[in-house]
Amino acid sequence: AEVVGDMDRMRDLDLAATALWIDRPYATGVNTFDFDPMTYSDPDAMIEHAHQLGYRMALWHVPYLDENDPSTASLRAQADAIGVYPSEHGIVLNKWGVPIDFTNPAAKIFWQENIARYTSHGIEGFKLDYGEDVVPGLTAERTPWVFADGSDERTMHGRYQLGYHGAYAEMLPP
Repeated sequence: AEVVGDMDRMRDLDLAATALWIDRPYATGVNTFDFDPMTYSDPDAMIEHAHQLGYRMALWHVPYLDENDPSTASLRAQADAIGVYPSEHGIVLNKWGVPIDFTNPAAKIFWQENIARYTSHGIEGFKLDYGEDVVPGLTAERTPWVFADGSDERTMHGRYQLGYHGAYAEMLPP
């Protein structure tokens, strides 16, 4: 109701806006690929209302499954079975866990199938956050990473974002 009210008020005030981005928390957990029914009782109606008002809709996202949240347990089990994480990782610099290895085709497909759970509802964009975990070293120590395509922290420090953002870009409408 708050999002719908904001959209209506913005249109009533004739504010120049073409898109809305919903920041977290909107899901039952970080990257559960759902909408929390306690907050968003009818996300399809909200998104449809946005589209009727001429808005495009986007959500905040990160390349992790929260390792400490019970709401991601099922997705983490699927991810572990597929092997979606780098085979070796350095220090994790976020509070959720190891980032997805987008060089692994199975991991990318797994992630995109879950992204489709939002795009199928009419979500047309994502504000992609974090993903800066792959660093060559901290202080004088190297932090080794090994990715499915054989790359390591020295090359993926600058290239991780390409796979991360590319996986989402491929799922967006033209």
